[in-house]
Amino acid sequence: MGMVEPVEALERFFVASETQAVVPLPSFHGTEGFDCGIVLSREAAVGLVHHGREACASARPVETFEAVRALPVRHT
Repeated sequence: MGMVEPVEALERFFVASETQAVVPLPSFHGTEGFDCGIVLSREAAVGLVHHGREACASARPVETFEAVRALPVRHT
C-alpha cells in the first residue's frame, strides 16, 4: 500500500490483473458505501494495471504497522 501526496488527491480503488479488473462504485442505495462495481475486460484491465504501476511509483510506501499509525487522521 502506498500514500499518494498531496493528501487532497482523489482516492482510487480497483483490483486488476492482465486479464480482468474490478472497479468498486459508490452505492446506489445510500451515501456511505461502495457496494456496487463493474467487471472490466482484458483491454481495460491492462490499462488499469499500467495506471496502478504509475501510481505506486509515485507513492510513499506504507508497509509496516508503525507507518500506518503515523498516518494523519482526518475527521469530517
